[in-house]
Amino acid sequence: MTHNSPFQSTTSRSPGRVLRAVRRHLAVVLEEWGERVAVARFRRMPVAAEMRTGSIVIAAAGNGSVGDEAMYQAFTLHAPGPVTVVHHSGADLLVPASDLGAHDVVLTGLVYGRGIRQHLKALREFLTLVSTARHFAVIGADMMDGIYNERAAARRFRLAAIAAELGVESRILGFSWVDEPAALAKRALRRSPAAVALLARDPVSARRLRRDGGRSVHEVADLAFLTKPADVLTAAGVEEWLDSQAALARPVVLVNANPRIAVKYPGQDRAYTDLVRTLVEAGYACLALAHDARHGDDGEPAYLRSLLSEFADSDRVFVTPGVVLPGEVSLIASRCVLAVSGRMHLVILAAVGGTPTVGLEYQDKFEGLYGYFGYDLRVPAGDVRTELPRAVFAALDGQEGLREQLVASSPTLRELATKNLPA
Repeated sequence: MTHNSPFQSTTSRSPGRVLRAVRRHLAVVLEEWGERVAVARFRRMPVAAEMRTGSIVIAAAGNGSVGDEAMYQAFTLHAPGPVTVVHHSGADLLVPASDLGAHDVVLTGLVYGRGIRQHLKALREFLTLVSTARHFAVIGADMMDGIYNERAAARRFRLAAIAAELGVESRILGFSWVDEPAALAKRALRRSPAAVALLARDPVSARRLRRDGGRSVHEVADLAFLTKPADVLTAAGVEEWLDSQAALARPVVLVNANPRIAVKYPGQDRAYTDLVRTLVEAGYACLALAHDARHGDDGEPAYLRSLLSEFADSDRVFVTPGVVLPGEVSLIASRCVLAVSGRMHLVILAAVGGTPTVGLEYQDKFEGLYGYFGYDLRVPAGDVRTELPRAVFAALDGQEGLREQLVASSPTLRELATKNLPA
């Protein structure tokens, strides 16, 4: 999909689209003007550098996303403290910030929402917080290119710029950048000052960011590579089932399916059902693991239960009742011979556990990740009924070599992930 800039020629666009683009642009200009006024007033009361301490991070609106949780936890546990986590609502964090030794502040309207007044009210509270911090960070992930929400992406860029303007060390943590970003996000990237460190989580994204006008672009790896595998499994029934499969010498394949990308993969439902059936017939066991608890009855846990309902009575197939925390994902993966995933952060967390993953690519962000691993187990968009089993069984045949490559790349990936953190 091509995202048209509100500043480019509109001769080929419908009147309705032109009007919406103009309204969106005017709203952003008004919002930026309000931000400049608020910052100018605040600059009259500067905080001395020696009085600043700790780190502030704007978390993603995770609300059940294990990937978002992994990034938030990694930064909170490793950044210079005290750490304050700013987020959109009380449901964003699976583990409260206080359990990680941090503070949290809910600022509804700071990143999300169309209301300019609410945004500027939240901004004034944000200015009070950030002015006393030594470090400021935004969790970037796949949210900066605006494909999900371009206005929120632009706000993240501007908040990082505001922090830098106030003399705070400012960075946008490991994020990817698609080949065709949304117009407002691309504009915000180009306006981002050199004082804001733009941390690309793979070399492909770094090249695209530089091409699109980004300054101070540095290559890192995703924050989730800093995840520490859990010592024990707390998810109901998982450890007992894994132990039972180990006792029977059955190799386990970890299976994840993302209902949000089914439109890119016609035949995904049948492909997964057939894959699990074929794996079971070949002597494998399958553990189905959801990686995102959002969207209720239309979400991933319900999707997996429905997808694999025909195996409800099989002792070779286990569907976890919900999501598990990042460290437990890595521990579960470490007990599997291979993973299959429609979620990028499950690929990463499985890698932390030493297990390679066949990944169904989406949003143009897997290429750089697999480049770090030294192998390519991506399944391209399209009808996957043939390609998915082919990729899985090819990976199973070569699993020892894949694991060796993964183990060899792990120290470098962890070192690159550490570069997200302020000194």
